[in-house]
Amino acid sequence: MGSTKSYIHPPYGCIWNQALQTLIGCDTLRVIGCSLSQNDIHLVDLLFKAHLERGTEFEIEIIAPRTVGEGIRSNYGFFRALRTLTEIKDNLVPEPEPVNAFQTWLKYKSLALLGARAERTKHVKKVVK
Repeated sequence: MGSTKSYIHPPYGCIWNQALQTLIGCDTLRVIGCSLSQNDIHLVDLLFKAHLERGTEFEIEIIAPRTVGEGIRSNYGFFRALRTLTEIKDNLVPEPEPVNAFQTWLKYKSLALLGARAERTKHVKKVVK
């Protein structure tokens, strides 16, 4: 559920400008827990402006069930570098509709980065199992 904020008034203008600068320097943005609905139109505008300022697109990885990612792609086709959960880096996540997309992504990302060493960690091993 979103809320309307006036980006003209403090502190939102400052926060939004800093977000724009951060996105301009970004290579990959992971969107977790957001469906980019009509309530998020200011965020979509921010992403579009960041792409224009960069001159090139950054990847947008949608960490959500594939159907959510495909819905976002359908609504915002101008983001050509948008990847759904199963399209991220060489099919990192083979499960298209996990119950908890973030936990599933974290599991496969941890395995890709740590491999067998994940079992020797204190917290990551709980996610990997």
